[in-house]
Amino acid sequence: MEAIVLPVFCRSHDIDKQEIFFEKPLKIEPNISKEQTQKYSQQLSDLIEKHVRAKPQNWFWQHRRFKEFYPELYGKGK
Repeated sequence: MEAIVLPVFCRSHDIDKQEIFFEKPLKIEPNISKEQTQKYSQQLSDLIEKHVRAKPQNWFWQHRRFKEFYPELYGKGK
């Protein structure tokens, strides 16, 4: 069975103003290889990155993924 992934992102501009972005649908064929799976995963990751970079303040990270790059945001010893 094939799948269609429709990437949708919501960007908040104010408490009462949001913008919705519909990206191009991604058609995933059935029985794909590991390499194809990695390709689709990368395409989706690239889309997410595009929207995070466009307005990073809209994203809330629940982990300390970037602590080595921004120690001032995480505090020492936390």
